[in-house]
Amino acid sequence: MKSNALLIAHDTAECDDERVSTFLRSKNFQLIWACPAEGKAVPASVEADALVVFGGKYGVPDKERYTFLKDEMGILRKALMREIPVLGICLGAQLLAHELGAEVGPNREGKHEYGYYPLHPTEAGRGLIPEGLMVLQSHYHQFGIPAGADLLASTDLYENQAFRYGATAFGLQFHPEASHRSLKRWIERRGERNFADGAHPPERQLADHAKYDTELGRWFTGFLEHWVAPALAKSAAA
Repeated sequence: MKSNALLIAHDTAECDDERVSTFLRSKNFQLIWACPAEGKAVPASVEADALVVFGGKYGVPDKERYTFLKDEMGILRKALMREIPVLGICLGAQLLAHELGAEVGPNREGKHEYGYYPLHPTEAGRGLIPEGLMVLQSHYHQFGIPAGADLLASTDLYENQAFRYGATAFGLQFHPEASHRSLKRWIERRGERNFADGAHPPERQLADHAKYDTELGRWFTGFLEHWVAPALAKSAAA
């Protein structure tokens, strides 16, 4: 019997156009996609063995306006209680951090990260993240590190780039999952924000993708192996 992986997107154009679903299919997971932002709710009967919440144009401070964000935090809460593998990426990481009690919102200095930036692992993150790994960023919001969580990595502009909560939950501010098509869509949608303080211009973003994406994808596959291992062990035991 296949394990179930629930994947929550915030734009149907992003569904299946990224690395996580490809990896999970290779591990024999049955994928269940939901996009509450576009009216595709999470099936009520689903009990997932792994949960992924992707990025999007929304922000945690807008949760009263976009109430599906509260619903997603409720799903994250239940997944944490069940101690299944949980992965939040960008907005997903911000929702995870906020559900765990951390402050989330726009960068106080007005800094943006669009393009590729080097990661600097902490002592806690050194076994998972190599020094100087170039990662794709697309954000100007930031999250605090929840009480009881471990900070795993920083960049020069944003101190909090990755955290681990417990043995099975991870939040990543950056985008190791994104395809070239994803990056092109984001560049087109951002418009003038591509030239905000801290951002790299579009031509550099695309050139750096060609330069760094293969290595980033290789690292991400290894990270996902580590992240999903508890679910695979549980499935093998069953």
